Amino acid sequence: MQVVKATKLFRQVSIILSMIMAIGSVATVAAHKNTCSSDIQVAVGLVSAMWIIIFILLLLQVIGMVKFIKQYPKSLFVFYFIVVGCIYVSMMMLFGGAESDCNTVTPVVCCRVKAPAMWYWLIINVCMFYLICAFGLASWG
Repeated sequence: MQVVKATKLFRQVSIILSMIMAIGSVATVAAHKNTCSSDIQVAVGLVSAMWIIIFILLLLQVIGMVKFIKQYPKSLFVFYFIVVGCIYVSMMMLFGGAESDCNTVTPVVCCRVKAPAMWYWLIINVCMFYLICAFGLASWG
């Protein structure tokens, strides 16, 4: 009984959080101009796509389409590959845009200074992704 309650809570929290994070990511990209030579907008777009995919999968579970999901077990492998790939590429873009020395003569790629909202939003997205993973593992473990 505890597992059922934990799974239901996990789905509810994850579906709401994934929608909030997806909307926030789209709004963050739409509100900023390209102020950074790094592709931080692409990274935020990837994270937004990841949240939308997670939302769709959880929505299918909530509306009772589990049979449809179980019919194609290889699609779940593709889903997890896409999610891990999105977060990996986004993290590499995030850390690639973090020059340790932003006060040089030409701080071209210092996205922390030129686009701080996108920079911190991406950090929040990555942290939320790992919190959801930890929450999911803790509820079933």
